[in-house]
Order: sequence, then structure tokens, then C-alpha cells
Amino acid sequence: MTMPRTLITNAVLATMEPGSAPYGLISAGAIVLSDRQIEWCGAETNLPPLDPDNRWDAGGRLVTPALID
Repeated sequence: MTMPRTLITNAVLATMEPGSAPYGLISAGAIVLSDRQIEWCGAETNLPPLDPDNRWDAGGRLVTPALID
């Protein structure tokens, strides 16, 4: 059974990528979720071509992909 693919756009991503902007912030970010996992995350301008089942607009909110606290 194939899980739906979800695309989240218009997000501020805190990737925690070392050597980049503070907290690895990406101001116009996107995340692709598939099978309950992060398939891809990064700048919307680098988004790979895809046809998602669901689309969510994060409305400029901060998203912390894979943060476990």
C-alpha cells in the first residue's frame, strides 16, 4: 500500500545544518513527507518535480524537521 505524499510549502525551516545561517534557517522552505518520513527538505526553489497527494501551506511558520526534544 502506497502512503500519500504530502508537500508543505511556505515554511521557515530550522535544519540545524552546520556552517550555514543561524540554526540552518531557510526562509522559503519546503518539506516532502512520504510513508511517515521526511523524503526531502530544503529551499522551495530547489524542490524536485513531484505530484503530491496533499499540499499544506505553513503560512511562514517555523518548522523543525526531525527535531526530537
